Amino acid sequence: TCQQKVSVLNPGSNQLMNLNLGVCETYQRAGETWYKCEHSQKFSSSRDMWWFFVISRFKLHSLQLLHSTYKLYVSSVIIWWIHLLAYVVAYGHYARTGYRLDTLTSAGRLFSLISIGIFILMLLLLANGYSVVIGKLKKKIKILVVLAIVFYYVATFFFVVVEGRAFDRGLVLYIYDFWPGYCLLIIRGICFFIFMLMLIFMLKKHRKKRRFYVPFAFFYTLWFWAGPVVILLAMFVMDDWAREKVVHGIEQAVMFFGHIFFLVLTRPTQASSNFPYTIKTSQVSFNINKSYLV
Repeated sequence: TCQQKVSVLNPGSNQLMNLNLGVCETYQRAGETWYKCEHSQKFSSSRDMWWFFVISRFKLHSLQLLHSTYKLYVSSVIIWWIHLLAYVVAYGHYARTGYRLDTLTSAGRLFSLISIGIFILMLLLLANGYSVVIGKLKKKIKILVVLAIVFYYVATFFFVVVEGRAFDRGLVLYIYDFWPGYCLLIIRGICFFIFMLMLIFMLKKHRKKRRFYVPFAFFYTLWFWAGPVVILLAMFVMDDWAREKVVHGIEQAVMFFGHIFFLVLTRPTQASSNFPYTIKTSQVSFNINKSYLV
């Protein structure tokens, strides 16, 4: 920070000019905010001597306390709790009155899929090393991730609409008994394939991060496949009346443990030798507004 750079010279060490920015004003240049600072100081000497000037270019950033991946994680958790609240209200009303709140149930499903999509985005970024060993994504990786997530959300919204409008409750008990549910499983498999592909290429370049990425890859491989495997087993093993309850329970447990394991794996304590982040939070962002001192 600017204060850290200024504090290098102790004011008590008798320097004649203290480091400070003087009077600063901002102006717009090519769509960016620039800072123009002016300061004057008079000094004179009765004899020849050396003068030492320290000039520093301060790059100003907005305060960033969390890595971008942690921001995605927090967003995923908050939206997941909104989904749980919607389900509690909808099923509580169903238990008391015997009437379903289909709109609220569909909203809960939509929030859950949004939360899962954000979490998958976070996993893809981490698998590529973003915010761990790199602070900026390559263009082709950025395009791949954006296309995958956009496709996920467009398909998710479409399938939720189909669920609300085309389901025959007499024939279809829940979304995974109908073709939109199968498509959601396929999309999840595609995301897993991209996840593993990024992880393999990243580990070839950054072998020192294996202590973090080996348990990361093992657990989240299970996380990707736990839900689909249970759903497939439910289709052929469980009774029709028990499927929705069991599958929903497994989905909640899988997402809960996914959130918890991420916190355990990235806890920034001295005992955690696998804490992965080597990139400063000020170096990582999807869009950083550049400001300069001239």
